[in-house]
Amino acid sequence: MSIACTVIKDIDYYMESIELLFRIINKKYYQNLKTDLLKRTDEKKKADISYQLDKLSFIQEEIERKTDVNNPVIKFYFTSFISENICIAKILYQCVRHSNFSGNKNEVIHFINNYMNTIKDDNTLELSFDDVDLRTTVYENNNTVSFTDRINNLECEPAQKWQLLGVNRTFQQTCGSSLRNS
Repeated sequence: MSIACTVIKDIDYYMESIELLFRIINKKYYQNLKTDLLKRTDEKKKADISYQLDKLSFIQEEIERKTDVNNPVIKFYFTSFISENICIAKILYQCVRHSNFSGNKNEVIHFINNYMNTIKDDNTLELSFDDVDLRTTVYENNNTVSFTDRINNLECEPAQKWQLLGVNRTFQQTCGSSLRNS
């Protein structure tokens, strides 16, 4: 039996920031994680776990004080969506995660819009969710399926399907207004 592992050497600050806001909005506190982990950990590792999670708890509390958790835009992007470990911000981040480009805010927004439109318009791509992001795979036997049918085939609640259909439009509206305000 073999096992495949991926070790990430560098910190992905964007993903860590998304994860932190996701935890704050969904009330997933590091203090609770610490309590849970300490119940299942041997005595030798408890001090290290406590130290690390206490630092994370401090950061979480500081960011929470400086974030308007009732802002509807923040709630839209960071509230649990489809499963308890995914949110719309994580899905959008998948659009740019493995891309290299430089540019201003407008160019990044344009890139994400193009990526999402490609997913929407490419009727050869099957959509699915794993526990952390939206995945696309090519249908077998050159099948083609409309975007509406691909959304309909996702394993999630009907309200979430409608929300996913509107993500691109909401993203464009949100970013458009933030660009006008910047």
